[in-house]
Amino acid sequence: MRSVLTALICSGFLFSACSSEPAGPDFKEGKWSITSKTEMQGMAMQIPATTFEQCMSAEDRVPVQQNDNDGCKVLEQKVDGDTVSWRIECNHSKGDGTITYKGESFHGKMNMHTDTGMGAMTMTTTMTGKYLGPCE
Repeated sequence: MRSVLTALICSGFLFSACSSEPAGPDFKEGKWSITSKTEMQGMAMQIPATTFEQCMSAEDRVPVQQNDNDGCKVLEQKVDGDTVSWRIECNHSKGDGTITYKGESFHGKMNMHTDTGMGAMTMTTTMTGKYLGPCE
C-alpha cells in the first residue's frame, strides 16, 4: 500500500512538471508605438528621439525600425520571464539589446557597435513602447 501511494505521489509530481510550460513575457501581440532615443559615444550633438509603429507577435518581440539600407537581421532571441534579449546584425554594425514587457508597455536598451572607417563607434538606444491595439 505504501509503495502504491509513493508511486501515485511521484507520478503526480512528474505530471505537473511535464505539463507546466514556461510562461512567456507579459506581452500583447499587435501594433505598438515605439519611441527610441539614440546617443553616440563621443558626440556632443544630441540625436532627436524618433517614434515609429510596428506590429509584433510572439515569434517577433524585438522592436526594430526598418531601414532598407541597413540589412538588419535579428539573429537570436531569448526570453527570461518578462525580459526578451536579442542579438542583431546589420550591413555595417552589430549589437545586442534587452526589453522588459509589462502588459501594454515596455522599456529597453540596445547597444550597436560599428566601424565608421574613422574608428569604432558605439551607439546606445533606449526604447519605450506602448500597445496600440490589433494589427491592421
